[in-house]
Amino acid sequence: MQKVIESLTDEGGKFSGLMEAQSKTITGQISNIEDAVSMMFNEIGQQSEGVINTTLSGVSYMVEHYERFGRILLGLVGTYGVYRTAVMTVTAVKGWAVAAEALHYNWLLLVEKAQKMLNRTMLSNPYVLVATLLAGVAVALISMKTETERLQESEERYQQQKQKTIEAEEEHRRKIEELCSIAGDEAVSTDARREALNKLEQKYPDIFSKYDTEYEKLKNIKKIKEEIARLEAGESISNPANELKRVDDRIKELEGKTRLATEYYQDSYGRQRARYVRKSARSRDEEAELQNLYGKRKSLNGQIRKDEVNAYFENLTGVSNETLAQQIKQRRTLLARMSVQEKEYGKITQGDENLTGTYSRDELKYQLNKLVSEQNRRNLPTDSSTDWVAAAKEKYQDALKAYNAFLQETSNSLSREEFEKKAKELKDAVDTAKKEYDKVKPGEDKDSEAERKKADKAEKEAQRRKQVSEKLGQELAGLQRKNDEAEIEMMTEGLEKKLRQIDNEYQARKDEIARQEAGWKRDNAKAGQSGSLSEDQQSEIDKARELNESGRQKKIAEAYREEFGVMQEYLQAYGTFQQQKLAIATEYAEKIQKTTSGSEKLSLSVLNVTANLPASKCRN
Repeated sequence: MQKVIESLTDEGGKFSGLMEAQSKTITGQISNIEDAVSMMFNEIGQQSEGVINTTLSGVSYMVEHYERFGRILLGLVGTYGVYRTAVMTVTAVKGWAVAAEALHYNWLLLVEKAQKMLNRTMLSNPYVLVATLLAGVAVALISMKTETERLQESEERYQQQKQKTIEAEEEHRRKIEELCSIAGDEAVSTDARREALNKLEQKYPDIFSKYDTEYEKLKNIKKIKEEIARLEAGESISNPANELKRVDDRIKELEGKTRLATEYYQDSYGRQRARYVRKSARSRDEEAELQNLYGKRKSLNGQIRKDEVNAYFENLTGVSNETLAQQIKQRRTLLARMSVQEKEYGKITQGDENLTGTYSRDELKYQLNKLVSEQNRRNLPTDSSTDWVAAAKEKYQDALKAYNAFLQETSNSLSREEFEKKAKELKDAVDTAKKEYDKVKPGEDKDSEAERKKADKAEKEAQRRKQVSEKLGQELAGLQRKNDEAEIEMMTEGLEKKLRQIDNEYQARKDEIARQEAGWKRDNAKAGQSGSLSEDQQSEIDKARELNESGRQKKIAEAYREEFGVMQEYLQAYGTFQQQKLAIATEYAEKIQKTTSGSEKLSLSVLNVTANLPASKCRN
């Protein structure tokens, strides 16, 4: 065999100069892809150990067909280089040692014998060993996944499962909201509301146990919905604590996947010994999942701690003033040091152990702002409740006084723009002060407040009805006056027509004065004053009524005097004295009896006395 190989490789042989030619060609290739090849085989050296172990069962086959693998080996050695082949050889040897640990001691002895046979065979076949090893590498290159790929796939599976859980929670939340909506909708039939209520109670019996009757459950459905939402939020995977619990449970499950294995060792006398040990029974995918979950646990613990730290600074009520000052000083000092050293992260090492750790510049600034705000709040002035209420009331009254004083000012000289700007400024100050006062002013008893509102409502309704009645009355009175005017127009000229005209004019003026009085009262009520007239307004109303009444009396007297003169002229021309006297006395007695006004009676009485005078005096 040796001679055959030499005849093939010596000068003039079939493979003479083949390695040299390949070496020259590979040198050029390696110069271009050296970095990529280096990285690839470094990964192969790390990841192919387990794969190479699986190739031991095929060793005998390769030995028997070593010539075929030899030809392949020549190509591989020429392509990858002798050095890389040697590295993979060492890796394979280590793999054999690992494989041997999995066998019983007696079987190991048989393997050693087989190994010796294999070694003797390899000595007689120079490239069988390398061919065997590279065959395992070739299998690994085809079948294995890199550790990075497995971790990436594990992360993708984790996120997919998490997304499915979130979607299930959203669907569950949607159904619960739908049931709550049906139960709280009075427009829905009673049976549908009862069915929705029963489904909710089956899911959340502890919440519904607080309410005894169906009526109470329906009445408090909004409150029940809020309780359900809080409960669901506490159990959601969106809560880092819940996600961490699931991660811990899965880690515990994976870490529990082990098997008993036999481990061999030499005692102090150099004798082979065996013992049982527990080793991992996880697949490569499960191993990658476990490593990914370790990273998740670390990240979630960091998030939970961050949330706890933020919660601490959101509520500093129980922190003493001394601790507050220490924490402020500590963070100011650390931020100043970070600024000088141009660092983005700083470490808190002293103080509350729950707050120690590394923080970014923004996180430290946030903490400092919360601490300073709390310190400033505690340094604000304090006073009794009564004093605070009085101060708020006084501020409101001062603002209102300033606003009213500006509106009533007559000595200033402002453009319209200046006036509106100043008025708005003062009015805004009034509104702001009133809001602050309303926050702290004494409250009212609910029953009394309800009664007051009820009374206010009734008063407003009465006022509305009164206004409607007044309007209807005014419209009716106006129509009646128009009818009177039309009727008077058709009357025969004489005293009766004149009196009707005088009375119609009097009533029209009286209604006008009444409308003016009612209008002023409404305007005063809207302006925040009492619903009555001011002294000036009342004086003008009284004066208008007196003038209306005196004008009416004057017109009536004039009408009677005019009628009396006409009668006298008639009697003087056509009747005797006794006829004249009797006619006048009869007529005026009747008119006195019909009249209702004192002023009219007085006027008619005067005219009647005059009518009863002797004719000589009447003519005078």
